[in-house]
Amino acid sequence: MEPEVHSSNRSESAEHSQRSQLCIRQADDYLTRRKRRKASRKGWEAAAESVKAIAIQRGWNHNSKSLLADVAQQVSDEQGKPDIVLRLGPAIVLYSNSYDNSLPADVIEVYLGIIKSLLPELERIRNETPPTFTPETLDQRNRWRRLLGGVSGLSVR
Repeated sequence: MEPEVHSSNRSESAEHSQRSQLCIRQADDYLTRRKRRKASRKGWEAAAESVKAIAIQRGWNHNSKSLLADVAQQVSDEQGKPDIVLRLGPAIVLYSNSYDNSLPADVIEVYLGIIKSLLPELERIRNETPPTFTPETLDQRNRWRRLLGGVSGLSVR
């Protein structure tokens, strides 16, 4: 299936990308000031904003955490890099920590480092023309339907 880059969404996508960069800087600042809960929240937001930027650029649904997971898995599949999804795992842990505040600062710092290492790769992906991707499994076809809002143009057997 030939993906589309929606040029009308470029500025909105760029705004989310910029927010991602701002959030990761804020996360570092909060961690320096020992505000673990806020640092965790900003770490999650940095990852989420970067994933949203890709989704917006491609015209995909992205308005829930489960759809963000779909976006991440789709990008991971397209790139042939399962580590993309794995490296987003710490963001989910940081999201939880923004509520329960149980992680020590050194763990938060490691997780923020993992997210920081992923952000340039997500930005590169956002700026590239999406590769051709053919959903081969039922899970992939269902994910396409969710990302495209139930209108996928796929013939599913």
